[in-house]
Amino acid sequence: MQRLIQGIEGVTAGIGVVSSWLILPLVLALCYEVFVRYVLGQPTIWAFDITYMLTASIFLTAAAHTLAHNRHIRIDVFYGNFSATRKAWVDLTGYLVLFLPVIALLAYFSIGNFFDSIRRSETSDLSPWHPVMWPFRMAIALCFCLLLIQGICEVLKSVVTLTSRKQGEKHG
Repeated sequence: MQRLIQGIEGVTAGIGVVSSWLILPLVLALCYEVFVRYVLGQPTIWAFDITYMLTASIFLTAAAHTLAHNRHIRIDVFYGNFSATRKAWVDLTGYLVLFLPVIALLAYFSIGNFFDSIRRSETSDLSPWHPVMWPFRMAIALCFCLLLIQGICEVLKSVVTLTSRKQGEKHG
């Protein structure tokens, strides 16, 4: 099971690193927009769409990467004082009851939105540029699927912690 966990986390880390490079075109687009808008007085019609699409993609990809590294916000008043076994039980319960069902629904609906966007040839109505939306919808769907897979990995890590503790109690 450790190899599966390491494989999933390797994919999450790799995608996280690759998507972190999306910050570069985001910053360049924003700087370009500011320059042409305020210096040349000729705003672009595409910068708004590019920036919200890149920002959302970066944010959603970072969610899985952050989960893999246990960096999400948690109320540590009680949790921080728990034993490793109790933490594993809390994590397992939280992931199975709250996290995975919600993320599975978000992944399911975002995949549907992606295919619907292709079928309808959807374009954005937020700017005069009207870019096609399916690449953005695809990024959202992929990010939620990645977050779902990482959530399953977190469940597996909790199970490994619980089973290794039980085996240690039997042998100890």
